[in-house]
Amino acid sequence: QCWCNSENTERQPGVETMHKDVRPQALGFRLPGDFGSMETDDTALKCFLKLCKTLEASPHIRIDLDRYCGKEITEVAESAFGSLRSEDWWKPVWYFDFFVGDGFESGISAEETADKINDLSERLRSLNPDIKIILTGADPSLGSAVRWNEEMVTKCCRKIDIFGIQWLFPGVKGWWRGKGPFETESAAGYSAALDQALRITHGMLQNASPDQSIPIALSCWSYLRAPSQNTADYRINFSKQDCFFHASQLNTIIRNYDFVSLADKGPMIGNSGLIQAVGDRIWVSFVYHLSKLFFDSREFVIKVVRIHAITL
Repeated sequence: QCWCNSENTERQPGVETMHKDVRPQALGFRLPGDFGSMETDDTALKCFLKLCKTLEASPHIRIDLDRYCGKEITEVAESAFGSLRSEDWWKPVWYFDFFVGDGFESGISAEETADKINDLSERLRSLNPDIKIILTGADPSLGSAVRWNEEMVTKCCRKIDIFGIQWLFPGVKGWWRGKGPFETESAAGYSAALDQALRITHGMLQNASPDQSIPIALSCWSYLRAPSQNTADYRINFSKQDCFFHASQLNTIIRNYDFVSLADKGPMIGNSGLIQAVGDRIWVSFVYHLSKLFFDSREFVIKVVRIHAITL
């Protein structure tokens, strides 16, 4: 409730100003698995779409396909298209993002999953031929993910526009307690892992679909603090050390700009977000200022900010 009133769709003016300062090209909304079961679900989506229009940001709607059992997706899409129409001065790019993770690990069928995605892609394009379909697979550094990702791309390459991967990687906070200078010096080195993940995925896409260029989406890219038994570690504000790590990740995305078409930063509000909120108190983090600095100074950088459904 910190950024939008679900009863009347009015937005908190302070949060809206903070959004404008980082000028996102797109905003993301994760549909709850049971979307439509609560009266406030449709209102929350309309509030999100109003914010997209205010910021002239394209809507990025993400669905966890294996867990979704809510309102028919094409029905949700048709309602959303009706709520947010193009203007002479602005035409949004619609992104529908189907997350499937690693089916080999979770035991889901590649054939059934691919059939579902291909069918949904066709039905969504019948409603709006200009939408972009994202298939988000698994983190390529985990287990059988690369093989699963390649199989999904092979089966769906004619129906999707972009292939996505998640990148949730521990930041520097907490790795070396009490050794702040060492954390700061080491922060930039971790970006090599993201660079490797992007290049592995790019190579996989070239092998799976040699006659069709499929760009990559980081959907979402973020990082978690070091694993800890103390949950309070995940609630503290960003530190300067975190900024160094965050900057290294941004530089990696920029370096691979030729095949990264969308970088979905998540979350915007809440734990590990650019904006912190507790009750009526709202403030920005160190990383918020870093993001604003980056995107004020680099014309070619892609900026996408994701708002989790849980923040509504």
